[in-house]
Amino acid sequence: MLNGTEISAALTSLAPFPIDIIGMNCGTGPRHMTESIRYLCENAPLPVSVLPNAGLPSVVEGKMHYDETPESFTAQLVHFASDFGVNYRRWLLRDYAAHLKLAVEAMQRLTPKQRDAKLIPSAVVNLYSATLRTGHAHS
Repeated sequence: MLNGTEISAALTSLAPFPIDIIGMNCGTGPRHMTESIRYLCENAPLPVSVLPNAGLPSVVEGKMHYDETPESFTAQLVHFASDFGVNYRRWLLRDYAAHLKLAVEAMQRLTPKQRDAKLIPSAVVNLYSATLRTGHAHS
């Protein structure tokens, strides 16, 4: 994730809370989300959501530009659903109607892979969480 949090640590630290769905937002494009989305689908016993934009933005000729084409963007979303089991897909593509049109058409024909994930808590996060709860580290 952009702030450096490991996805396993994030999932483990959120496990005690009454969460209905877990996922990733638009901080990156789908290519940079792949390993984290795979991890969530393999380990989160919740529905998994993905809300990518069309890549990391850059400024080209004074305008925002995203490197993902409609085809590459859609292929990544299909991969997330069919190979990993992402249940919910949404998009942040204000100015990219072609990306949105192709992605929506592909998703309408797709049934996400069935998942049976079991969360195995991260030991590092459990120690950190125990420290937070008690106010001191355990040796």
